[in-house]
Amino acid sequence: MSLHGVSKTIAVIIAVIVIIAIAAAAAMVMIPPKPSPTSPSPLTSPTTTPTTIISSPTPTTSTPTSPPPTTPPTTTPISPTTSIPPTTTPEVSRLITGIGFKDGAWAEYRIITLKSTVKVKMVSFNIKGKTYRGIEMELSGEMGLRAIMLWGEDGKLVQGVYMPPKGIICMDVGGVIGTTFEYKKENIEGKYEVDETFNFAGKDKFRTESGKEVEVFKFKRVGFVENETIVDELWFSPQVPTYYVYAKLYAESGAVGFEAVLVDFGLEGAKPFFSQKDIEICLE
Repeated sequence: MSLHGVSKTIAVIIAVIVIIAIAAAAAMVMIPPKPSPTSPSPLTSPTTTPTTIISSPTPTTSTPTSPPPTTPPTTTPISPTTSIPPTTTPEVSRLITGIGFKDGAWAEYRIITLKSTVKVKMVSFNIKGKTYRGIEMELSGEMGLRAIMLWGEDGKLVQGVYMPPKGIICMDVGGVIGTTFEYKKENIEGKYEVDETFNFAGKDKFRTESGKEVEVFKFKRVGFVENETIVDELWFSPQVPTYYVYAKLYAESGAVGFEAVLVDFGLEGAKPFFSQKDIEICLE
């Protein structure tokens, strides 16, 4: 797990929290059948089929004319199904339009490789007439730490970690980057652009343990380290706060370095742990 531009011990602590929190997204993903990516295409065919069936009954009177229309529609769905991938891929390959920022929205993840969970919350503060919006992360387990990242209207980043008994320790390291997930300002905006080093790998449906079904866009990146092939998988959903759904970093030889899965999410109800006073301290 690497941090860019961070050398202080406390920065490493924040990195761990953010890396863990950031890297929370969907592993149950591996459970849904892989063929599913193609299921969206079939979904389009059935959509046109019912239309054909509905129009058939209407012209029941002219039975001779019915059969011909029935045959064309059968071939028609085949064309659209074939042309859908090229049309969809460019739109999805990089830019994903999501819910943007919603105060109180949240997402909870299970970090499989660390046997821990993390809850990510969207929070905002109004200080001296200026609004600061961002993400608060709560890590369970032995560490049980909390971190916060806020962006001001001018884009300025304010971040800190809670260290009892002292309280919040403010950081100014220009952002913390995790191994697999990276939280940045785009995670709380209406559009998220996937890193260009990732290739679009398909579209699918994902069901959380809580029973919520969302649409996901899969991306994959392949690299090499000392003759070992390393694969980085990320799944995003426009319906989930901060977009992240699933993450897995592994070697083709079998070793898994990181894996996390979305457990549940909501668009309201999350309350910040950090106080307005904490944020004011970091702004001084």
